[in-house]
Amino acid sequence: MPHTKCQNNVYKFIIRFIKQKGYSHTLQEICEGVRYNSVATAHKHLKNLEKRGVITRKKNLSRSIELGKNVNIANTIDLPILGTVSRGCSIQAMEKKTFLSVPIDLLKNSDAFILQVKDDSFRDEAFLPCDFLIVERRRNGEMGNYIFGFAARENTIARINIIQSIVVIGKYFRDAQDAASVRIESADPKRAPIVMNERELQIRGVIIGLIRKY
Repeated sequence: MPHTKCQNNVYKFIIRFIKQKGYSHTLQEICEGVRYNSVATAHKHLKNLEKRGVITRKKNLSRSIELGKNVNIANTIDLPILGTVSRGCSIQAMEKKTFLSVPIDLLKNSDAFILQVKDDSFRDEAFLPCDFLIVERRRNGEMGNYIFGFAARENTIARINIIQSIVVIGKYFRDAQDAASVRIESADPKRAPIVMNERELQIRGVIIGLIRKY
């Protein structure tokens, strides 16, 4: 589940404070830093961040907040690379668990992951081979979002009909005339949009950034 905007403000304040001071803050300092009038409000957000595993706290100790194992004070967070993607294919999982450091300011929340572009099949979207796509985990999209998800497609292999989940990446739109219909558009106007029933599409996240290494 993503952070709320308020939780994210607290989270970024924690990282900045620890980076600048070398130690964690008090509840009162959080209130001053993010302009809360109530210590109880700050405590509530810390409790939720702790549940998500992005911070840890020791009970009854002041200045005991520590960042989660996947966060460091260089203002980056290590996100898991789930696999490689190619248009119209299934996702190919990584052989071993791999992470990529991403600037924390790129994220609205830490519930995110990385996909690596396998080939030039997404060149129309300006995604090149070996690009890393930053995806915030979500189960639904908003109009115009660049979504990542899966669509069920029936293929015939050795005369047997098999339902496969293929990768879908593109801009998400709902049909104004049919509420149950969605369409995924490419940045290339020459490429026909993918139109399907909403139940056929499983949204797994929204692409919010890209990292390209030269």
